[in-house]
Amino acid sequence: MLAPDGHLLLAFFESEGEPVAAFDHKVATAYRWPIDDLVGLAGEAGFVEVGRMLREPREGERFRRGHLLMRRGR
Repeated sequence: MLAPDGHLLLAFFESEGEPVAAFDHKVATAYRWPIDDLVGLAGEAGFVEVGRMLREPREGERFRRGHLLMRRGR
């Protein structure tokens, strides 16, 4: 359980504004998410956005990476 005011870091493949989209992954089906949709879902679960980062794909990577730092509200 995450304590009130505890922090959560979400790392994910970002969909560049497109809807949630499945893609083939070496282990299992994975999904690309719009960053704003994840912020909204986390907000519904009682989290507040502290910061975000988007990183363009590096050589050999297919998709943009997203990171969200969230804080659990009281």
